[in-house]
Amino acid sequence: MEMLGNNQGQQDITVERRSNYIVLTFPEQIIFDSGQAHLKPTVSPVLAKVAVFIQSHTGLILEIQGHTDDRPIHNERYPSNWELSADRATQVAKALMNLGIAPTLISTKGFGEYHPLYPNDNELSRLKNRRVELQFSSYVKDTNS
Repeated sequence: MEMLGNNQGQQDITVERRSNYIVLTFPEQIIFDSGQAHLKPTVSPVLAKVAVFIQSHTGLILEIQGHTDDRPIHNERYPSNWELSADRATQVAKALMNLGIAPTLISTKGFGEYHPLYPNDNELSRLKNRRVELQFSSYVKDTNS
């Protein structure tokens, strides 16, 4: 977890290698209140460290993925979990852009409840499925353009 240091409150954030990607996972309770997409103020220092990491490693691109559990949400702002997950990914992207990350290096995806890590059959599993993943990969410039 070199990119984040050893600060308090980050112990539930995970970093892992998946295929050709490095994935940083923020559990919902660290980054958002349940059913919301407003970033918690306490996540700002962590996102600042992520921004420094991106800026110091040229050639990285970032896909931000929002995920929910299978509990239905239906309100004026979020007719379904898809809108909530997409908005969460977008809010993280906006925060990183405000920290100086070029928008050309960032993409967002909302997966709703359709890519769970665990079966949505109990509260703990649902909690683990509500997350935002930052997927880092190397940027390969097309030399034919």
